Parts: sequence; C-alpha cells; structure tokens
Amino acid sequence: MKQTFRPSVLLQFNAAVTVFCVMLVMVWSSAIGFYLPEFSTVLPMYIVAGMFLLAGLFYAFVRVDDRVARAMLSITIMQVFISTSGVLSYLGATLKFPMADPMFVAIDRAMGFDWIAMVHWAQDKPVMIEVLKFFYDKPFSVLPFCIMMLLIFTNRGDRFEELVGFVVISTSLTLIIGSMIPGISAFAYFDIPADISAKIGTSLDHSSGQAYFDIRNGIDNKIDLNNPRALIALPSYHTVVAVMLSLYVRHNRWLLAAMIPVSAGVVLSTPLIGGHYLIDTLAGIALAFFAFWLVRKLARMSATVPAQQPSLGAAEPVAG
Repeated sequence: MKQTFRPSVLLQFNAAVTVFCVMLVMVWSSAIGFYLPEFSTVLPMYIVAGMFLLAGLFYAFVRVDDRVARAMLSITIMQVFISTSGVLSYLGATLKFPMADPMFVAIDRAMGFDWIAMVHWAQDKPVMIEVLKFFYDKPFSVLPFCIMMLLIFTNRGDRFEELVGFVVISTSLTLIIGSMIPGISAFAYFDIPADISAKIGTSLDHSSGQAYFDIRNGIDNKIDLNNPRALIALPSYHTVVAVMLSLYVRHNRWLLAAMIPVSAGVVLSTPLIGGHYLIDTLAGIALAFFAFWLVRKLARMSATVPAQQPSLGAAEPVAG
C-alpha cells in the first residue's frame, strides 16, 4: 500500500488555531482601523515561512516522510503564529477592560510581597541587577530556538510538535487573560522615578505606561516592528517560557539539571527586571503547567490514532 501522510491531532490543532488567529487579526484590525505592519517589513519572514511550508508539503505528498513533513509544517506554524500573536496583543489592549493593577497590588500585599520595597532594596545592588538582567534577557531570546533545533536534530519531532503546541496554547491563553484582566508595568503603575529605573536598567517607566494607554485609547493605531512593546502583565510570558525551557529538555537528565537553574533565574528576575507583579509570575507558572498538561493530552490523542497499515511485502515484526 502506498505510504500516505497522516497529520497528527496536535498538528491539526496547531494549524487550525494559527489560521483562526490570522483571520481574526485581518478582520479585527480592519474593523477598528488598526494599521498592520507594511508588507515589505514582514516579507522576509513570510518568504522563510513559505519555504518551510513548501518543504513540508513536499515531504507530505511527494516524497512522503512523515517525520520531516511534521517538523517542516510545525516550523511554519511557529513562525506565523508568533508574528500573529504579537499583533493580537496590541488588538487585545483596545478592548478596554477595566485595569486590574490595583487588584494585582492588593493580591501581592496579601501574600506579603511589597514590590516598591523590593525596588528600593535592589537599586543599590548593581552586581545582582546585572545577573538578573542576564537571566531575563539571554535565555528568553536564545534558548527556545536552541531547544527547538535540539529536538529536531535528535529525532524528537514528536516532542518538537508538542513544544509548538505548548507555544500556541500558552500564548493564546496569555492573550485572552491579559486582554480581559489588563495591567501595565509595575514601574509605570507606581511611577518609579527615572533615576531608579536607570539603576535597574529598564525602560519600563511612566512612558511605557503612556504607550499602553495610547494603544488602548486608539491614539496609537499601528505597530512599529522596530520598537515592539510588551503589553501583557498577567500572566508573565517570560515565566511561561522559563518553565517551558525545563519541560522540553526533560528527556535528557543532564540538560534538565543544567536548565532548571536557568529557569529559576528567569523566574526570579521577572518581578524586578520585567516590572511584573508577583501574581503575574505565579500566574505564568500555573499557566505553563496547564498548557503542558493540555498539550500532552492532545499528543496522547495523536498517539491513539490507528497506525498506517504496512505495505504488502513488508516484513512482519518479530513477537517477543
């Protein structure tokens, strides 16, 4: 029997959510007069995504190789989804749900956490600040890509597909929650003086809060790809990614042992360097494990799909 490509339940789910998000961006932005990035600025990304898509289709229907096809199609989904979700974070701010910063502060204080006291305590500890800045910036921008490549080149395409599903699910939930329970940076909410923000090494001051409200109120109705803004406080997506880093190297105990301290460093840096409330960080941890549970459930559904029958003349497996 001729070999055919059978997309997994998880791959179909990831593709369906991505297509839905692309359509949502097009309809929503048109309805409110929100200007998307110029086509010329996103063309290189779409060319690369298109190349992976063509490669995926080639290995799905021409020279059938299920493993390669799923990897190429998953890379395509990842590229398109990440760029689309960035636009959705801007559009979500325009929904104008009541600002939740007072609630976040109240929850933090109920847990015994004083964000302002933390900032004043940390401002004169430059070595600690530099260490936390390293953890906040470097792993987030480098390690996810490295883990994706590791999974692909070590023949763990199934786990790479799960990682893409994790990103799709966790980002979608972050967008929904962050749009319905909006908040700004704690630096902006508490109006931390510029000299203290400079000591911490962050640009999240009063101007960042004003930029959020400009988008929220329709004053700024376009995306500047040269100056993208993080618009979601709760849950902290830095924390989500920090947990993801360890979850997706769990098959290698040595990598896991090395990654857990990195994940912990990112989580610890998030309130100070990222300007997040403590509840943002805790919500990010909870969301990460929920997304992991859900994507594993979808992966198990994929595994229960009946396997393709071997072609005539294929060797029978040896029992035992």
